[in-house]
Amino acid sequence: VTILRLAVLAYLAGLAAARPDAVAVVAAGAQFLHPIRPQTGPLALSVPELLLIALATGWAARGFYRRKFELRRSTLGFVAAYFVLAGLASTAFAEYPKFALRSFRTTVVEPVALFFLLTAFLSGRRGGALIPAIAAGGAIAAVSVVFDPVLDRVITAGVPRLRGIYDSPNNLAFALERTVPLLVGLAVAWKGSALGRMAAAAAAGAGLVLIFTFSRGAWLASAMATALLGLPQLLRLPVGRRVLGLGAVLIPVAALAALVGADRLSILLRTGDRSGVSRIWLWDSAVEMIRDFPLFGVGPDNFLYHYPAYLRPEAWREPHMSHPHNLVLDAWLSSGVFGALAIVAALFLFFRLVRRSYRLPVSPIPRPVLLGAAASMAAAIAHGLVDNSYFLPELAGFFWALMAFGVCLTNGAAGPPDGNSTRSVPDDGPQAPPPRE
Repeated sequence: VTILRLAVLAYLAGLAAARPDAVAVVAAGAQFLHPIRPQTGPLALSVPELLLIALATGWAARGFYRRKFELRRSTLGFVAAYFVLAGLASTAFAEYPKFALRSFRTTVVEPVALFFLLTAFLSGRRGGALIPAIAAGGAIAAVSVVFDPVLDRVITAGVPRLRGIYDSPNNLAFALERTVPLLVGLAVAWKGSALGRMAAAAAAGAGLVLIFTFSRGAWLASAMATALLGLPQLLRLPVGRRVLGLGAVLIPVAALAALVGADRLSILLRTGDRSGVSRIWLWDSAVEMIRDFPLFGVGPDNFLYHYPAYLRPEAWREPHMSHPHNLVLDAWLSSGVFGALAIVAALFLFFRLVRRSYRLPVSPIPRPVLLGAAASMAAAIAHGLVDNSYFLPELAGFFWALMAFGVCLTNGAAGPPDGNSTRSVPDDGPQAPPPRE
């Protein structure tokens, strides 16, 4: 079996040398499949890691053959390289280097390497395929929950919660809150076509699975992302229709809440678990930790081992927290102040690139797809204010795959405009018309 897997890996590497754009798109779409880790020899590498190895091998083979290595320069590329250096410095000063090195590899080096490979191979119109690929990967993660009852993987403490291929329902929720806006954007851009109907069905299915993860942060983040997607349409309506539209959404929600009842709603929302107050205690401890490690933080995946020394007496019920449940605090403690600044700069550049492309008179990428990408990243940030947002392999891979999409926007990347055709379009400029018969 190992020999067969190595043969498949060699085939993918050869394919990456011949058609790197195809393997790059697949590698980007596989980021939510990190929990799938086939044993290949002595190593248990995830599916995205195997695809990254194949893609990097193809990139190196092409470079040696052509005597020129493909690498695209961009402002986001410089920020990505700076982030790697910041993470390396933080890792060097970590008290527990074994865990720091592992996290540095899986959440910093590999995702940033994916970013550089994607931007090298997906210039021009081919870059638009990133959004359908990432959305398809999230849809696959959603479909995996059908095996939960069979494999006895449903979390039954309190309300039943689905988790699919992940160890925790919250991790599945992280993937789906990012996936649903992408699928909705694709469904709107491809409306009236078979692909549009498939995207709409996938969005509905992923949204339903997201509900049954019972992750309140993901619910709120997805609701905010959906509102962001619908905002341009709402603003085009007269004031009276805006009020009617909002009422059509809010009144059924209020009626459903009244029908369910306060007691059942409290159980569904898990209002008695004191998580809101515990977050504040956790943030206080994280701030104290930053005061002791202001420049380089404690290092990747080292928060868990430092936290007991900063544990507040009121938070004694949860002494084993692995991260500070806040994007800025987590970035600061895991990659230092310089890494936190790099992530903020990358987010700023991403939204600026999307906004610039959206405001073009004729957008090279359908505007609903751009809105879906922006809403997906906004959902990640919103949930990241109270939970994990970056320092998991699948979340870091998603982050830098979307950053690569942002870079592709700078040279007119576009996917299939209407969903009726997925034929690749050459990047060699205008093509000569066929001769008349």
